[in-house]
Amino acid sequence: MIKYIRKWSIVSILLILMLRITACTETPIEQIVTFSGTWKISFNNATGQYIGESTVTIEDDGSFCSIVDLSSGVNNVFVKGKVAFNGRITGGFTGACSQTAVGNFSGDFDELLGAGFASGIFSDTATGSGNWYAVRD
Repeated sequence: MIKYIRKWSIVSILLILMLRITACTETPIEQIVTFSGTWKISFNNATGQYIGESTVTIEDDGSFCSIVDLSSGVNNVFVKGKVAFNGRITGGFTGACSQTAVGNFSGDFDELLGAGFASGIFSDTATGSGNWYAVRD
């Protein structure tokens, strides 16, 4: 009888462990992009004048999509893209996160002594062209 109880105890524990492991939907730590989190991005046109901003949340896999608050009053402009493990960002602009991005939104993310920052260039028909700067929020 004791042998029977031990056998079922071990089987039960193994089943619980298997269910626990397969139910985990979080991103494995080695796949999380270092620059994931919330960032505040400021956009300046080609002459250096501020034209808008966005608060972007970069997901664990590096993807992001967020509305841009443009000072010109243009509505429904989203910045969409992906940050690679090395901090290189590629993307563009779109009218909704479900749409394909167009234009150019590129640059680099970096971290120095725990402070995150990023910068790059952009161009698009709705936003014009210029530089962008970001800090970890």
